[in-house]
Amino acid sequence: MGLVMALLLVIAAAPARAEADWRLERESDGISVWTRSVEGSKHRAMRARMVVDTSIMELVALIRDTRACSEWAEFCAASHVHESMSEVEAYIYTRNDLPWPVADRDALSHVRWTADASSGAVRMDAVATTGRLAPQPGAVRLTEAVTSWSFTPTEAGVLVESEAHVDPAGPIPAWITNRLLVDAPLKTMGKLRDLAATGRYADIVVGFVPKASM
Repeated sequence: MGLVMALLLVIAAAPARAEADWRLERESDGISVWTRSVEGSKHRAMRARMVVDTSIMELVALIRDTRACSEWAEFCAASHVHESMSEVEAYIYTRNDLPWPVADRDALSHVRWTADASSGAVRMDAVATTGRLAPQPGAVRLTEAVTSWSFTPTEAGVLVESEAHVDPAGPIPAWITNRLLVDAPLKTMGKLRDLAATGRYADIVVGFVPKASM
């Protein structure tokens, strides 16, 4: 089993693990950020949560709009669909502009969407790939990165959760690591919420989102 697939299985199994495994790092403006250790890795995993008053349809449409990545995802400089296999599966390229003196990081991720028709929940999983795209000038390629987004309807609104476990592919100063694990998720969640509230995606219909989510 490859390391990336092993990491994906670890992240996917997170709900079954005791919540005590996660350490609350910060809470601000209705957003909480947690981290935990991952067996076999020197890098911690991250989880961010919030509840928003919008539809899952709009949130999914926003995440799928790769051109808007730089508007809400902290450090995202550019993103585009490299290859689309279906409405629920694609290879997405993303380049992240990290603070000096750290070089940019980029990744080509295999993205899959799943939906639960009974609960209305929708989930996206992304795993960094290797060997499908040549290195890009000025960027260090991430090859071991697992991220996910999930949107679950609740009485209070949509529970938005994001999880990630990333090997930064080289040494990074501790202060930047802290920004990536805590500050960046806080800012990303906040900007995601603000962009969703603009109504930009209100009229977009995504076919695989269950009616129970609308």
